[in-house]
Order: sequence, then C-alpha cells, then structure tokens
Amino acid sequence: MVFVRTTRFIMELIQNAEDSLIDADYPGEIEIIVSNKRIKIIHNGKPFTREDIDAICGVRSTKKPERGTLGYLGIGFKPVFKITDCPQIFSGPYAFKFDKNYWKEEHYRKLWQIIPIPISLENITETISPKKTTFILPFKNEEGYNIAKDELKRISPHFFMFLKKLSKLTITDEITGEKKIFEWHVSQLEKISPTIEVKNVKVIENGKAISFIVFSGIFNVPEDVKKDKLTQDAQREGVIAREVSIAFPLDEKEERLVGIEKIGWVYGGLYSFLPLEEARSGARFLIQADFIVQPGRESINYEAKWNKWLFECVAEVASQAIEYFWKHPKFCGQYIPFFEISKVDDNFYFKLIEPTLKRKIEEKLKDPHVPTVDGAIVPLSKAVKITEEIEGFI
Repeated sequence: MVFVRTTRFIMELIQNAEDSLIDADYPGEIEIIVSNKRIKIIHNGKPFTREDIDAICGVRSTKKPERGTLGYLGIGFKPVFKITDCPQIFSGPYAFKFDKNYWKEEHYRKLWQIIPIPISLENITETISPKKTTFILPFKNEEGYNIAKDELKRISPHFFMFLKKLSKLTITDEITGEKKIFEWHVSQLEKISPTIEVKNVKVIENGKAISFIVFSGIFNVPEDVKKDKLTQDAQREGVIAREVSIAFPLDEKEERLVGIEKIGWVYGGLYSFLPLEEARSGARFLIQADFIVQPGRESINYEAKWNKWLFECVAEVASQAIEYFWKHPKFCGQYIPFFEISKVDDNFYFKLIEPTLKRKIEEKLKDPHVPTVDGAIVPLSKAVKITEEIEGFI
C-alpha cells in the first residue's frame, strides 16, 4: 500500500470536504474534534455516493480536474491507516468502517484496508448528524494523538485562503478545552485586465483578522501543454482553463504590505489549494495554482510542462500586480522589496522559478515606477533623488 506522508491526513480530508462542496450553493463548514482517544471530522458537503464508496475502498483517484476538484478520495484517504486501525465513515445512507481486528481469516486480514464493514448506528456512542459527513478515527496508540495535535497546531490563517467552497473551520481539543474558529471572507476590489482581478481575503482566527490582497488570473491551457504526457498522466488534458493567484499579507490596518516570513507557518509559500510543505519559491508572497505535484503532494513536479506553463501565468499575474501597486497611492512607495525572489538551491527553483517568475519580475522592475514629492508616479529613470545635503540647501 502506498501512502502520502502521515502528517497530511487532516489536510487530505479537508481537501475532500472542499471537493464535496463543488456544486453547493451554501457556505461550506468543517469541524474537527480531537481527544486522546480519537479525532472526529465533520463537514456539510455532498453525501457519499456509490462511486465514492468504490474509490475509498480502492487505490484509484476520483479527482476530476476538468471540474476543478483537488482531492484524491481513494488515495488521499489512505494516510488515516497510519494513525487508526478502525476508521469509521457516516455519510448519507452509508455507515461503514474498515477494521483490522474484525477479520480472522488471513486472506481478509491482508485486505482489511479496502473491505468496508457495515455499521449499525445503534452501536455508536458518538453523535452523528444525518445531514453531514462524519469521519471518526480512533487512535491505535498515543503516537496517533500526537500526530494529530502536531498537524492541527500548524493550521494558521493563511491555510484556507485559496479554498473556494469552505468558509469556516472549527477545531476543538476536548482534552485541553482549547477551541479555534477560522472564518474567511472574499471581497472583490477591481478588475485590472480582461483576465486578472484583485480581491481582498480576510481570515479571522478567534476574532483576530489578517487580510491579504490577492491577484488572480484565469488562463486558457495551450494545446501543446494538453498533449504533454505528464499532463495526461495527471488527468489534466481535458482542462480548458486554470486560475492562478498570488497573495500579499497586509498589516493590521491594511495599509502596508507584509512579507510572508512575518505571518507564521507558511511552508514555502506555494499552494496547490493547500500548502505544499517541501516546495520553496524564494518569493515573499504566496503562490497558488493547480500544480502537478510529486507523490505525497508535498512538492511540485518540476519536469511537467503543465507546471512551467502555470509559472508563466504566475509571472504574468505578478507583472500586473506590480503595475497595480505602482499606481496605488497607498502601496506605490513600498512594493518593490516584496517582489524580490531569493535563490533556492534545488532543481525546482532553477527549472521553474528562475526562468519564468524571477526573469519576468526582473524585466518589469528594470525601470520601476516610484512616487515623487509632489505626488506624481514616474519611472525611476526619470526621477531625481535629492540627497540630504541638497535638500538642506533648498
């Protein structure tokens, strides 16, 4: 059996919750309740179908990239077996579990992770909402509880800002009594080109808000990218267009840009809807796109033509963001340092970041626009910098 890294099992279930809401016309919510005995995850997405049952019992993906889904219900569920020997699922008309200790025959014991066992609700001591999907994962040992706590600690406000359907997360630790509530809201600011718009995303954690200014663009997939083998292997050949985004954190008054290094745990600043833990962009802003990722979904496949095309799109969005900032009276005097790309010593940086994003930004900033004393915005080459001596003389 092939698993992604253990500590991503909560992320995988969040991704699946997002996918289950793809056709929903109501706000998506997810709740996580943890004790030293089990973790319980509840969401209000679409109930399981027979196809979902088949997927979760197998090792194939039910991802439909052409519809915008991002999780892998079959493969993505498998990490839970690292922390539990008896995961239980309640969704719509289905109530079932996978139970290592249920089977006596050796043949079935080897296949217990893909053989569902019906559950009678009469034997369940937990509260189960018939209108929601519930996962109950009893820990097989203390390590499972520690793994869950560690992953939950790393969830911070930026974590959900690129999700489109989920809008609220509640985390409750029944042992410590600690409770965290995350909510996020999106408001449109303006359209700065036919394909690129600016949004404000506000994420609230227990009443404390952090805002991001987000630039998003939708780009059509080129035919040569569709025909690439890695594109087809990743089931992207039927995708017509994709959205890419970059985001800049703002200070509490929403008056100044803040580098991502100032806002806590942000991994490497790269997202494929949720953070990619091992990928490092070197940028001071967040980058989001439907990247083709390596097994384990923690880093990006730097050989994929699809990903190179996406970074070219990211570069175009960054270029438009630079123009937006230099015209903006609030940000025109502070934006340049936030487009610096630091060198990262790995193939991903040299094959994807440097030839696309870094190069495009450097070209755009060869002659950046800057504010003058009288309030005008001019190219730097046409501005005159007054030294302190001259200013004193004047």
